[in-house]
Parts: sequence; C-alpha cells; structure tokens
Amino acid sequence: MNRMANDDKSFLLRLPKDLREEFKLEKTLLTKKIDDKWSDKRHTAQKLNGIKQDKHHNEILNACIFPFVQQGTMTQRLDYAYIRSSPLLELDVKNVDFLIASKTDGVLIFGEAKGTITNPRAVITEYKKRIQVIQEHAAYIKKMFPGIKSWEYVLGVPSGDTMETSKAILRSNVHIILWQIDEWNGKLSLAVPHTDRATRLKIMHGNNDLNKVLGGKIPTSTAFKTFYHESHPVAKMTLLTSIDKHSQSFTFMDLKASVSEELDNTPDSETTAIANQIIEWATAIGFVKRLDGETYKIQSRYKHSGNRYNELVGKWIKHKIKSEKEHDLDQKLKTLQNEFLSKNATLDNF
Repeated sequence: MNRMANDDKSFLLRLPKDLREEFKLEKTLLTKKIDDKWSDKRHTAQKLNGIKQDKHHNEILNACIFPFVQQGTMTQRLDYAYIRSSPLLELDVKNVDFLIASKTDGVLIFGEAKGTITNPRAVITEYKKRIQVIQEHAAYIKKMFPGIKSWEYVLGVPSGDTMETSKAILRSNVHIILWQIDEWNGKLSLAVPHTDRATRLKIMHGNNDLNKVLGGKIPTSTAFKTFYHESHPVAKMTLLTSIDKHSQSFTFMDLKASVSEELDNTPDSETTAIANQIIEWATAIGFVKRLDGETYKIQSRYKHSGNRYNELVGKWIKHKIKSEKEHDLDQKLKTLQNEFLSKNATLDNF
C-alpha cells in the first residue's frame, strides 16, 4: 500500500483536532465499504472464468498446432511445420497465436485460435487489425524467413462456432482461412462455406494437397502444450504442479528446462525470463518456497498434480483479489486525504 495513504499518524498531524476524528470515522466507513465490495463472490467467479477461458484457448491452439509437429503427412509429405507461438512477440506489437511454415512452397501461415466466440464480427475485425500489423512488418518477416514468397492467415475455432464465423468472414471480404476443431473427437479440418468458386479460393490454402488433407478431418490433440508465450500466469505456473515428482525439491534449471520444452524456437534469454517470472508469481502466492540458492520446494498439501492445480488456482485468485483490494483502498484513501486537506485549507482561509 502507498505509505502516505496508510501512515495515519503523520497525516493526522497535518489536520486540526476537530477534523482528525471526522477523518478517522470516514476512513473506517470507507474501509468497510471496500471490504464489502471485494468480498463479493463475483470477483472470484470472474477470475476463475478468465483462467478457464485461457485454458480453452490453449486447447484450441494445441489442436491447430499438433498435426504440424508430429512426423507424418503435414511435416514430411507436405513440408508444413509449426515454428513457434506469438511469432512477432519480440516486436512488442499486436500478435497472432502461431506460425507454420513451408520451405518447399515458400509460405508462412499466421494463425489465430479462439476458444469461445460470442461475437464473430468483432473477432474478424480484431484479426484484420492483426493482419495489418503483420503486413506493416513485411520487411522484418522476409528478413527472418528468407525464401518466403507469400503468407496466409488462419483462424481456428471450435466446430460449434464454425457457421457464424464463416458468415462473418464472407461478409468482411477478408482472406482468412477457417479451421474447425472437433474437440470431442479430436479432429482438425478445413471449413469451406457453400459459395461461388472464386470466393472459396480466397479462403482456402494455396496448396491444393494441403486443402485435401485438411478437408478429410485429421487427428489432433487439445492436450499438446501446457502454455504458450502469452498464456495466463496460472497456465505457466501449472508446470510446477508436477516438477518435483521425482524429488523433494527442484532447481531453477529444472524449471527452465520445462519452460524450454513448452516454447519452441525461443531464445534462451526469453526462456530464462519466463522461468524467473513463474518463480516470482509462485513465491508471491505462497505456492513455492526458496530453500537455498536456486533450489525450491513446492508448498502444497498434495502430491497429485490435479489437486495441486486446484490449490494453485485458489491461491492465485486469493492473491489477486487481495492485491486489487489493497490498490483500490489505497487510491480511495488518497482521495479522502486530499478532500480533508482541501477542507482544512478552506477553514484556514476564514
């Protein structure tokens, strides 16, 4: 908390005696009001919903990527392979979720995944802005991937959202290729609406063999990666739920190795930064304790990763609500103090 907003002793000395008691009463009422506000279970529900949405997003993202990592038709016969997530992260610009490339065709596929779509039109509008950012950085992309002649844009969605999203794409007149994910059966496929041939060609891949393979519903998995570069902190900390299963403790290098396995083609400095961030978050919420040097211990009543995950979620939500509540109170107390200082100045003028 802000020191000025909570050091009542030094602040009260700035007020005349008749205003001090009034300030104390107002502060007590304000504190109770803030306590009541942040005790509302809706705050917990909102944060839990955010974690669930991120998890679903990652599952759809996994389904989009998985076939392009496994040895098989996509990577060997067609030469289309997953490169990395958040391909423009180092530029600090609005990013897409994944990048797939084919050296043979000289094609990059920039992809976006959506776990839940309530407003297809808004999703397409947002994606058009991201496409514009990609096009603005064409020179950088060509430098990073020499030999690339063109790129395509893919949007991966749950099969239940395919129809409305497809309509939104057609209405927007933007060249976005739609992939649908059947989560129940573990299938990925190309979604091509019933429209004229010229329009269909604009929302299909340039490689007809790729279109044919994707048109046949290929096997995929929603449980490929635990997290990605821009995932929720809880998703990243999930690595900790099983990191010490063969020992009573773990080291920073153990965690860094696990992060490296999750994030393909990521610089060592970035992997180190993410591992440090995970340790910082987990320590702050009391899920990890430093033993000595770079050795740590998980602070949990459980050994099973599923139980640990639930405990992790609970600790993170509790920590975030406490932090936001303190910030809220701090800001309100600053305002209250300023009001009383103004009131005191007004009285001094009489």
